[in-house]
Amino acid sequence: MKATELIGKLAIRTSHVTYAHGNICRSFMEEPIRIIKATDRHIVYEWVNHPSFNDKPNILSYEYCDDNWINYEELIADINIKTDVSVKKENPKPDFKVGDWVRVLNTGGCHNSYFTFFKPNNLDQFAGKFRSGESPAVGVAYKIVAIGEYEGKYNNYYGPLYLIESSDGQVYIMNNNHKELKLTDPPKPEPKFQIGDKVVPVSKSVNGPLSASGQWEIANKEKNQPFLYVTIQNYSDLGYKGIIVCHENKDSCSGDYFLESDLIPYIEPKPEVKPEPVKDKLFKVGDRVKSIGEIGKGFIGTVKQVMRVDCVVEFDNCHTGFNIPGYRPNYACIKNFSNIELLLPQSINQCPEPKTLTSSTSFIFNGNKTTCIIEIDSRKFKGCAKCDPGDEWNEEVGKQWAELRANRKMIDAVERDLKKQ
Repeated sequence: MKATELIGKLAIRTSHVTYAHGNICRSFMEEPIRIIKATDRHIVYEWVNHPSFNDKPNILSYEYCDDNWINYEELIADINIKTDVSVKKENPKPDFKVGDWVRVLNTGGCHNSYFTFFKPNNLDQFAGKFRSGESPAVGVAYKIVAIGEYEGKYNNYYGPLYLIESSDGQVYIMNNNHKELKLTDPPKPEPKFQIGDKVVPVSKSVNGPLSASGQWEIANKEKNQPFLYVTIQNYSDLGYKGIIVCHENKDSCSGDYFLESDLIPYIEPKPEVKPEPVKDKLFKVGDRVKSIGEIGKGFIGTVKQVMRVDCVVEFDNCHTGFNIPGYRPNYACIKNFSNIELLLPQSINQCPEPKTLTSSTSFIFNGNKTTCIIEIDSRKFKGCAKCDPGDEWNEEVGKQWAELRANRKMIDAVERDLKKQ
């Protein structure tokens, strides 16, 4: 019969429901409900044995809108159930306790639609983690976090109901009527260290103390190596279990004995990150620059105009080939900032860069000093001039003073030679 034919009556299902994802629900096959309203897509019902759960509408989805319903009152009509009230039946004792780990052998005992399990068993704190319509994975270990019972006259049939929790915190309701669950060991935690890991010993619980570790002494004193390698894992010897064998050589098959608590991971030092050289240099008007590109290579000048990636430079000395329409001959447009370099700011009494001018008379410029050398008949006469810290550098003035002092030395030498004659 369909639920639409049982409105206002007690009904019970004759077959389980299979959801679209393949999970099976056997709810309402053993306990009747009263159909309040029904369509081809939904069923509104109320509990008969659990009136406290009728504080809000109970609705079933379209999977239950089939013809696998029967009239419960007609089913049990003319059945005389004799009960010996003098014999009190006790609930079956649990096969497991809270905190046990069990492995799921099959999902036949899963109650994946028993939404009302939590409230009467005072387990509301788990209700939000319930995986409705789903079953636990077969072969996987789960932890029992609570034990309850089925509400109503079928609690003796199902026995204790176990609330099992998965590793991701979701819970499922299982009975163990047909040994669907099997006691198992808790899952072993992942080892802290793997073979080949670099570790630093901070103590030595096996054959200690740490100063007795020959491998640690070799690594520290002979190889300047601040770590050891894990070579063997979970080794048992000398009454200890879970020994980690460490060696200063990664490829060794032996080493010193440690426990996991004796070791900490070695943290590789972070390499010093050097800033990458800036390829695109930004200049401003007035900067002193030197050309390092094809145009005016080696010449020094002053930035007069700055564009997005170009700039116009007025060079100190006229250079043929710089001709730019609308600019003087010693101006050049540098097409890429990487073709010029910024000169470091200098004192106003410094020459821009050291240089030597050679002719019959040679001039040497270095810092605030100008040197003039006059060579006559294989004889050299030197004169020096220094720019005062309060004056601004002027190459021509420096040359004149240095040349004057060199000429004085030359004249004095000529006078001495004449007096000797």
